[in-house]
Amino acid sequence: MTKVLAALPRSISVQISAFLQERRQAINKITDDPASIRLLFALARRRCTVLVAHYRPEVEAVAAALLRTPTLIGEDVGQIVRASLQTRLGALLCW
Repeated sequence: MTKVLAALPRSISVQISAFLQERRQAINKITDDPASIRLLFALARRRCTVLVAHYRPEVEAVAAALLRTPTLIGEDVGQIVRASLQTRLGALLCW
């Protein structure tokens, strides 16, 4: 990460460093127990895995649209996602 930050313009590097520090502080407000932090990250990774698996058809539909048109606006992406969900009778995940 240090090499990546060094390659960026200083103002962006400072912003990213500050963001990462805030993230660490936020996690430590929840808990400073290393085992709890590992569990928190394991649960976050699992949630990401579930989200990617559930929405893979929508991701692929947006990717296919981007191959046809190099840029999409948010409204276009929303329509593609809704159409994909309706086609496969999918539902939005609620947590």
